[in-house]
Amino acid sequence: MTSAIWRDDYHLRRRRDSPSHLTICCLIQTNQFECPARTYLLHLVGCTIFADKTHTRVEAKYITLFIDLHRCRDYSWASATLVFLYDNLGDGVVHDTRHVGGYMTLLQCWIYEHFPRICKRGDRGAVPAHLPRACRWTAKHVVEGGLMAYRRRLDALLLEDVVFTPYDDDQANHPFVSISIFSGYLRCGGVSIPYFPERCLQQFGRIQCIPRDVPPMPHNIDWV
Repeated sequence: MTSAIWRDDYHLRRRRDSPSHLTICCLIQTNQFECPARTYLLHLVGCTIFADKTHTRVEAKYITLFIDLHRCRDYSWASATLVFLYDNLGDGVVHDTRHVGGYMTLLQCWIYEHFPRICKRGDRGAVPAHLPRACRWTAKHVVEGGLMAYRRRLDALLLEDVVFTPYDDDQANHPFVSISIFSGYLRCGGVSIPYFPERCLQQFGRIQCIPRDVPPMPHNIDWV
């Protein structure tokens, strides 16, 4: 039953001698009762923060994140989300790219919050404190004219069209944490991305100064 779940539901087809296959077999043999939980969590991250351009598959390597189910809640999942999204957005700037991976719900809601004139959006108003802020928005039909229409709107943006601090009214439910202005490189697995929020301090309600030069990427960045 468990093998069928891996094969049919999540398309984790790997050779019998591959590291991913051996890891899965080890998990099944050591504690078969925890495997359904790991399967669900792998499916969850594969549909959200680690969604790739296949839309139907998830990398088997992420199963290692759930070997210890008691510790995985303490991982920096937000950092992992940013690493995966930023890395895919880098691929998205290639002129012949037609699809992009990453947590598109996060990106879309970020656009709704900061650039309200770029695209149509439905606003439900304030949401209860126990719900994600993203529940406030509903997607509308795409702008007539497609990609070129969006490019023209981006080119025509003025300073007053940008909402730098859209979360001021939600500080009681989601207070600002100082780790948000960490400056350096983030890493998830073998991928490292630059994260330098001082290049746009206005998003934190701060006065913008001349940012430092981008430092070289270190070779010993810990896993997220």
